[in-house]
Amino acid sequence: MMQTCHLPWLLLMISTASPAAWLGTCPGALQQPGIKVLDTLLQAGGSRITVVAAENRIPDCNMTEIPVPADRLRWVRMLNRKEADALSRGIIIKNSRGETRNGLPQEIIPLQDSSPAPAPAPASVPIGAELLPQLKGTVFGRENRAVLRQDGASLRLECAAGQAAAGALVASPTDLRLPAGATVALKLDTSAEGVFRIGAADAAREKIGESLTLGSIQPGERSSGFALPTGLDKATWRLWVIECPESAAQLSIRSARLEAQPAGETPPRSLWVWEPSVWQLNTASTMTLLAAYGADTIFVTVPLDSAKENVTDAASLQRFIAAAAARGVKVWAVIGDPLAVLPTERDQFAKMARAYTTYNRDSPVEARLSGLQLDIEPYLNSGYQLDTEEWLAAYLDTLARVRTQAMMPLDVAVPSWWGRQRYRNSLFLDHLGSQIDVVSVMNYRTDRQQLIDLAEPFLEWGVRAKKTIRIGLEAGPIPDESLHVFRAGSNGDLWLLPLGDNNLLVSLDAAQAYSAARVFTYSHSITRQGTNTTFHRNIGAMQKLLPQLETVWRAWPSFGGIALHGLDAD
Repeated sequence: MMQTCHLPWLLLMISTASPAAWLGTCPGALQQPGIKVLDTLLQAGGSRITVVAAENRIPDCNMTEIPVPADRLRWVRMLNRKEADALSRGIIIKNSRGETRNGLPQEIIPLQDSSPAPAPAPASVPIGAELLPQLKGTVFGRENRAVLRQDGASLRLECAAGQAAAGALVASPTDLRLPAGATVALKLDTSAEGVFRIGAADAAREKIGESLTLGSIQPGERSSGFALPTGLDKATWRLWVIECPESAAQLSIRSARLEAQPAGETPPRSLWVWEPSVWQLNTASTMTLLAAYGADTIFVTVPLDSAKENVTDAASLQRFIAAAAARGVKVWAVIGDPLAVLPTERDQFAKMARAYTTYNRDSPVEARLSGLQLDIEPYLNSGYQLDTEEWLAAYLDTLARVRTQAMMPLDVAVPSWWGRQRYRNSLFLDHLGSQIDVVSVMNYRTDRQQLIDLAEPFLEWGVRAKKTIRIGLEAGPIPDESLHVFRAGSNGDLWLLPLGDNNLLVSLDAAQAYSAARVFTYSHSITRQGTNTTFHRNIGAMQKLLPQLETVWRAWPSFGGIALHGLDAD
């Protein structure tokens, strides 16, 4: 009879197979022997989700088996489906400069989003910039009596005599719009022989061949400004119209640009001072700092007692505010914590607002706080990206609660990306507006055009909502960052695993293939300079840029001045 040896072969396979682990999420904060806790995520309601690995499946947890032991997992991050879908081409892991890809990531960034994305809103025509190089013209008129010449630096229109309408249509080759909410004029430097009509057409008027009249260019060498008519739809602006007179004429345009036409002066600036000892012990130097940067508002930390019911040293605060008021300076208190949006913390922050209201009630008019700023930043909480709408709802609930106790103007410090943040199928700012008086945008960039582009949605909204918008710039120390790039592959040390409605991004100690995961292979690392974000150690460049930005931003009536952060860091 033939002998078989299936059992020894089976034993050999078991002994040489890679030991497996179970990886997944458990409700609550889980700490048990034999369980490796890899991450803990906070939910907007205050509960927690724990990401764990273990040798065996854990009851009441959502888990999946993986072909590596738990000790091979360096870190794991939980992502929602939208975040995971954006990583289809590759991943950038952001860490502090010099930190390897083994360290816990500060941020996970898509290398390239290959999924269909909504078309971005058209960029607006830049205020103050020369427009002629961007503009392309065509002539119109059935008598063919108009000739247009362009060389990028100038535009020349020559018109023969005739009765029929003729001239040039001048537009941007890209889908630009005019800046919404801004009070601007079209400024032209011209040399003319004859009188030329200037008009503008939006999409509706272009369709029917009509334009709104801005004014007329008169003969001679001139620099003329033409206010944009109120009936022009700036969001669908299409072109400028230059119309020939009936007589023979010619026109040269040497410069064309949009210029701000503000109703008043440039608003004064503001700045933050975080350390209470600065304003408590160095009032004179603080006032000197404010004066040096043209600021008339200061945001300060005002300590409260342990019960959060009273200002700890009301007399000191009264003296400081009175001294500031004598110099025309307004003082706002600042409070903030990402956890302030939690139901368990909401009343605490409302109590703090009530303490400042009590201080104002008990202080002379000249020693009262001018307002309260909330610097909450809920997106810093670990679970924010898993359910952003729930966190935003919690944020609004906290603002509403604080609003009932703060009997003074309320300001919120918000990130630059909230300018286009959506919430329940509408703009989040529209939900925010009923709770606040001022929005201070943490617009922390150093590139001029980035600063302008990120500020514009807030300024437009501020005009529509009748809210004041401060634009913040960073001058404090911000370290460089290391960016570790991974690309999609078949064998790598970064896996993306599906887990129910979410995904787990898993970092391994060595590259390995796994058919049940999307695998990413390490490519290279680069350094992103802190100088992209802060003017620290380059204050001169900031001081040069400030008036340029103010010239642009004061076109919006909502602009409440530039707020400078980090000048107290040195």
